[in-house]
Amino acid sequence: KPVSIEEEMFSHILGVIEGEYGSVIKNASGEKSDRRLDIIAWCVQKKFLQQAMTLCTEWIPAILVEKKICYTEDEEVIEQCQERGDSGAGMRSWQQEFINSYGQVTESKEVKPPTIPVPEGDFRNASFKEMTNLLRTILSSGVRTRVEDLPPEMKQGVQSFFAAYDEIASKWQNYDLRQMGFRTRNTIIDRAITLLHPSPKKKFFHEEILRRLAGKSNEDIFTALGIDGRKCEEACAGKEPPSKKRRTAKKQESPEEKWLRREACYRRMLSGHGKLLMYTQKTTEEAVEFLRGFYFIRQGRNDTNHAAENAPTSRRNQGALENDRLEEEIAAYIEKLRKA
Repeated sequence: KPVSIEEEMFSHILGVIEGEYGSVIKNASGEKSDRRLDIIAWCVQKKFLQQAMTLCTEWIPAILVEKKICYTEDEEVIEQCQERGDSGAGMRSWQQEFINSYGQVTESKEVKPPTIPVPEGDFRNASFKEMTNLLRTILSSGVRTRVEDLPPEMKQGVQSFFAAYDEIASKWQNYDLRQMGFRTRNTIIDRAITLLHPSPKKKFFHEEILRRLAGKSNEDIFTALGIDGRKCEEACAGKEPPSKKRRTAKKQESPEEKWLRREACYRRMLSGHGKLLMYTQKTTEEAVEFLRGFYFIRQGRNDTNHAAENAPTSRRNQGALENDRLEEEIAAYIEKLRKA
């Protein structure tokens, strides 16, 4: 959305404030995080609430990471967050992506190999969905004993893929496949590597191809293996009928309900359960409390951004009271963060 003249001017003077104004910055010779907290506190004191909330949104994630209240040292996680931050419309920092979205984005977008057993027997006794589950299981495990159970189109694609995979396994066993422009000279494998988008910063060896391919969408798997999905679906028995679910308005979650869902994600990662991990040098309760405070500051910013400018007087008065409450919350949070 277009920024106001006031916001644009404020963004221009931030550097001057941070670099020159000793009365604003109490910790001019201290850590960058402390100087930024001084600026946010100054904005609150001067009633620049929108600017204070904007700076909280942009700066606090990096401060939480720097102070090791919630952080990671895993290069792959940092890289993932950087890529997501760069791909968004707002160009967020990796720390913003890490604090705001890490875990919930990964869990929702990642396609997990099936954990339920696939029915014994061939494709004539199974649905298309069950066969795609079996295909993922074969790819993720590398075990080929049930390739024969797949529909002919799937079976042919998988067999050709494994033949190509076996060919490169001996040739490129210790070769890093991430190099720009690298080609195995095997069309099938090169197509799969292109789909997997190996990062230029992280080593990528041939044994990762199967695991990562199994986690892609059906469309990507079929493209990599040269499979015609429609032919497979037609060959399977018990095809699922088209979904005729009634469109119902999705219940709007309250900020508290959204927080409870996000809190559960934070606690799971901070506890070390699963493969998605966050670290803290505080207790879990202390870390979650800092994350909670930041979450509701962000929520307050979203609420004020969506408020109608031409609201009636009664609502404007209510908004003024809400602004006072937000100012108090931000000021208290900044002091707490400063002492962390």
